[in-house]
Amino acid sequence: MRITHYHGMTESSFNNWLNGKGKSDNVNPWTVSDNDRMTYLWGVDSLAESEFIEQDDEERKQEFAASMAFDSALCQWCLDDSEYIYIFGLSIEDAEAVEPDTSCENMTGAFCIHESEFTKDKVVNLVKYKTNKWYKPFMLANLMHRELFNIPENTDPALIKCAESLGGDHFVDIETISDLEPINAINEIN
Repeated sequence: MRITHYHGMTESSFNNWLNGKGKSDNVNPWTVSDNDRMTYLWGVDSLAESEFIEQDDEERKQEFAASMAFDSALCQWCLDDSEYIYIFGLSIEDAEAVEPDTSCENMTGAFCIHESEFTKDKVVNLVKYKTNKWYKPFMLANLMHRELFNIPENTDPALIKCAESLGGDHFVDIETISDLEPINAINEIN
């Protein structure tokens, strides 16, 4: 089955998903999607088109969509205590309830489905990455001044203070963190 969409989440969100709790207990990094009961996805073909990736370069298309899901998971990870992040490769037929993400501007290539539609049978590939907590202040420093970024009230004040002291000019990008080794985790949902 071809992967058509990617989704990234933290270990705590993964455990909630496995236990059928949806996203009600998850840390949500974006105010526009907080408690909306939607799961946000990155569309492989739509992202490729918007980023001018050749449609026949399937490997590059998959890598780019997976990297967007990785970035999304990192945004959530910098706010919770998870040790791992998970990247889902999903096969979702066009006829199903996949809608364009209209939660905010500039979301070309992003889609959403109701959380009840995000089921194990749609998962084609699942990879997890062990994280390094020392990157969190840098990630948070990069995100905390974005208008739609949501810092929950229970976020560790020391983490916030550290991120504020770094300022917005310092951040950790995907190339810095990409030394994290992927672990095949598909057996964790079977």
